[in-house]
Amino acid sequence: MGQIGLRLHSHFAPLVPDPTARLLAEACALHARSALAGRPEADWPVLGAAPAFGAHPGGPVLDLPPGNIRLADLQRICPFPNTVVAFRITGAGLRDWLEHAAGVFCTARPGTHNQPLLHPEQPLYTFDLIEGLEYEIDLTRARGSRITRLHHAGAIVAAHDRFILATNNYRASGGVALRRSRMRICYVHRRRPSAASWPPILAPCRSGSRAGPGRGALPPCRTHQCR
Repeated sequence: MGQIGLRLHSHFAPLVPDPTARLLAEACALHARSALAGRPEADWPVLGAAPAFGAHPGGPVLDLPPGNIRLADLQRICPFPNTVVAFRITGAGLRDWLEHAAGVFCTARPGTHNQPLLHPEQPLYTFDLIEGLEYEIDLTRARGSRITRLHHAGAIVAAHDRFILATNNYRASGGVALRRSRMRICYVHRRRPSAASWPPILAPCRSGSRAGPGRGALPPCRTHQCR
């Protein structure tokens, strides 16, 4: 089906940048970008949202070495029959989405040792990343006010900025509690995209990226950071 140039794994997701979630998010964005061609939203920035892979108790762990990728591997990456949905969303809506995701963590108390990391009242599978944004999660802040330095293409994301956010139908149908008033559905794909359409999106995984402090193995411009 294609090739990947780096190890694709879900170890420690969502505690470090998750290349598998990034692949899923980019797949959603690529599909939506193509579907919206010729429509009024065609010139809007298209982002993709995806959950941390296997982020629930007993969930699968993915670990694929560089090299050829098979149809069976793609089915492991995306095991559920989800379809693609795209929203019109504002910068304020993106911040809401990310703040909800960051709620899976407890508030960190600087100088205190042996603190719990995960919040017991929010399932880990509600943690999403949004591919195409740069932002930081400051765990010393209270839940709902943790997203800082939110940028797109090097510019600060303002509350009124307009975007398209592509994700799966589970999240679009209320699988994650979000403020719907800031989102309007503009595209729904009724069938699951064929795995045969995935190879073009494997190219970003071949870009020679370097690990950096706190940034994982993928380019920092597309990941989140925790403080």
